[in-house]
Amino acid sequence: MDMQVLLWCWLAAFGAFALGFWTRSRIKRERAAASGSGNWQTVEGVIEESHLEAEDNSESWGTKVQPRVRYAYQVNGTAHTGTNPTRYPEFAIWEEAGKKWLDAHPVGARVPVHYDAADPAQSALVLNKSQASAGYMMGEWMMYAIGAFLLVIPFIV
Repeated sequence: MDMQVLLWCWLAAFGAFALGFWTRSRIKRERAAASGSGNWQTVEGVIEESHLEAEDNSESWGTKVQPRVRYAYQVNGTAHTGTNPTRYPEFAIWEEAGKKWLDAHPVGARVPVHYDAADPAQSALVLNKSQASAGYMMGEWMMYAIGAFLLVIPFIV
């Protein structure tokens, strides 16, 4: 086995493992944010505006929409306005789910608003998990598998 090939395989394996560990740290950060860890509190707010915005897509089996909302809430006597339906504001859902979301959040409805106690201007109606978490987890394990393969391949060939 050529020593240069062995070195390149091991360097690539190291890179794959490093990317896997970076992905793991990103998953942990997203889960911490999604679970509301930190110091998120809840107050009552009022929906001032609520509608669906169609997302540009070419999927033939349905239309994706993004809920757009504006809500008012108070923290320690200070008025705030929020626009994030979820902790991850740029999410899209299928139109039917969007209609259900809209029905549950009509203008004038009183809703729980979650806010960051360290920065009450940061708020969301739902503290949810990132939709990217599962993809990151799959990517993490793929990087580990590629790294392991690159460590072993020089000895097989």
